Amino acid sequence: MSGKTLVSGRKVRLAAGLAGLAATVAAPFSTAFADTHEVRSGDTLSEIAETYGVPIAGLVELNGLNDADQIYIGQQLAIWSRPAVAAAGNAGGYRVSEGDTLSSIAEEFGLTIQELVDANGLDDADAIYIGEALIIPPRSYVAAAPPTPRWQVEAALRAAAAEFGVSQPLVLALAWQESGWQQGVVSSAGAVGVMQVIPSTAAWALEELVPNATNWETSVHDNTRVGVAVLSHLIDQAGGDLDLALAFYYQGWYNVERFGYFDSTQAYIDNVKALRAEFQ
Repeated sequence: MSGKTLVSGRKVRLAAGLAGLAATVAAPFSTAFADTHEVRSGDTLSEIAETYGVPIAGLVELNGLNDADQIYIGQQLAIWSRPAVAAAGNAGGYRVSEGDTLSSIAEEFGLTIQELVDANGLDDADAIYIGEALIIPPRSYVAAAPPTPRWQVEAALRAAAAEFGVSQPLVLALAWQESGWQQGVVSSAGAVGVMQVIPSTAAWALEELVPNATNWETSVHDNTRVGVAVLSHLIDQAGGDLDLALAFYYQGWYNVERFGYFDSTQAYIDNVKALRAEFQ
């Protein structure tokens, strides 16, 4: 859920309320310039990485995989690709404006200057120009806390699902897709925990949905309650349309309304639904 700035592009200012909340509920990674690969019998992550000329670590990061050896037939994997030009305002891209420097852009997206240089094949970090389309590469995760036993995370997820009236297999699947059930996962953009809750979303949820879940940054119990409460709210906003609710959670309400589903959003939805079947 991915404060993250929803998408890796220029930040969009939204009105308060649902638009402001849902627009910050997005994917942990910059995936709008991603192709997809459907896993087939005999595929391994190393072979897929070699086929597309990308690092295994990049596939693991981009798809939120907890274990590089645990992919399954039919799974839709996002494949990071580098387009020649990123469309202005699109996820994954940034259009250089007057006054921008590579340093300021890197700081805005939580990257290093070298990461931007490498992603864009720049020869000179000082030679960017107004109107230039820069690619914003995926960002890495860092561990922020010791791991919580899996059975405790599952119990918390099931309890939160029951509390907020959401399907338990759906909650288990979404949490696995988001973080691999790891509370200690924190994205470089600030998304925290099992449900990848960002501070702005948590602040809204604490005021409107779960006022007593104040330890969401460190507590599996509170983090899952905040994330599932938000998911329940988005399901209601989507009129019960599960695909649309998952798109809101991953891509953000504002961006779904404005751009429709990104390719990576559909892959995310398909992955969550496939995982849900495994948890039935």
